[in-house]
Amino acid sequence: MVRDARMLTGQVKKRLIEVLTEIVERHRQARAAVTGEMVDAFMAVRPLPYMFN
Repeated sequence: MVRDARMLTGQVKKRLIEVLTEIVERHRQARAAVTGEMVDAFMAVRPLPYMFN
């Protein structure tokens, strides 16, 4: 894709759109897979590990 280490602005924008579209699609799929039970478990009040000696 890169020739002589140069890309035109349009090429950079096109590649950025490809990369971002893939990231957004993966995020959309991951969000769709989240269940109410998963949210409840994540938001549940629970003791935090003691991190200081």
